[in-house]
Amino acid sequence: MKSRKWIKIVLCLSLFSVLLVGGVNYFVNPYGFYRSTLLNLSEIRNFNKMNLVKISKVEALKPKSIILGTSRAEFAYNPEHGFFLKPSFNFATAGSSLYENKRNLEWAILQGNLKQVLLVADYRMFISLKMKQIDDFDDYFDRLYKYIFLLNLDTLNDSLRKIINRPYINSYLENGQRNEKFYKKNILERGGSLSIIKRQYTEAFKGYNKEYKYQDTSLDSFNDFKEIIEQCYINDIELTIVFGPNHVDLWESLDSVLGFENWLKWKKDLFYLMEAVAYKFKQKPFRINDFSIYNKYTQEHKTNNMQFHWELVHYKKSLGDKVLDSLNNNSESIGFELSLDNIDNHLNNLRSKRLEYLDNKRNIND
Repeated sequence: MKSRKWIKIVLCLSLFSVLLVGGVNYFVNPYGFYRSTLLNLSEIRNFNKMNLVKISKVEALKPKSIILGTSRAEFAYNPEHGFFLKPSFNFATAGSSLYENKRNLEWAILQGNLKQVLLVADYRMFISLKMKQIDDFDDYFDRLYKYIFLLNLDTLNDSLRKIINRPYINSYLENGQRNEKFYKKNILERGGSLSIIKRQYTEAFKGYNKEYKYQDTSLDSFNDFKEIIEQCYINDIELTIVFGPNHVDLWESLDSVLGFENWLKWKKDLFYLMEAVAYKFKQKPFRINDFSIYNKYTQEHKTNNMQFHWELVHYKKSLGDKVLDSLNNNSESIGFELSLDNIDNHLNNLRSKRLEYLDNKRNIND
């Protein structure tokens, strides 16, 4: 009899614990997944969860405009800029592959309101080490999947953090963009920009190869890029593609692993695939603008407090705004729009500008 009594007590306590954890997580709603608005917030510190958070927010917002890309796009591009139709959202995700960006685009299209897409094309998206950075990424698009987090202890920890109002700087803004205040603090904790840049010279492209394939599946990333273009034509969405204005020393890091010429070839291959798909649909090619060129912004003097760059890999909103202003014809043009007539001359110019930059750099060091 006593054993039965203890079994009942254990079962009741277990049920109570499950209901308590699930109830707290539902009503506090730390990631904005659920309908509860009792204590809703988006103080996300787990970047894996941020993918699901953004999927959930896109479902609720049903944006007319989205930004796609990696963390570079997360940092630099403000969806509230005048370039975008509203409502708009930064749907870029850290370390994402072309496949993941394609799936995010499909999800945004499914919401029925999408008219405009800015894709910040990153060479590493096309040669990603993994096709999916999170193994269950595809499950994130199942509307019921988010309820798994109701009984998650990490979620409970974030719920309790909110309840006791433990302060910290949010890593993301409500519009999906990275919070620059958070990253500024993070940079300092990691030893400053110059210390990070030193590591990036050797680590930024470590392990990557030049084939347009996901290394874990060997599937062709250009097929996903082709599907992104096709989906935009089919759904009457205006797609704009940009090569971002990273610091030019990032391309020297790339050269040491993959070769500068392969990077130029990637730009050209991407451009001609766009032309081929446009021809197939009998449509005008979508705009491709190259901002990864040699100018006063991309050649900014490296310090611990740069105006336009955090380090080599990420540039700031101040430079992202200049890109968007340029696309919107609101200011000086800091990029170059590619066409059949100018692509070869443009790439040759990049070769010349690079040699000029390296010569100047050697002269300064001497």
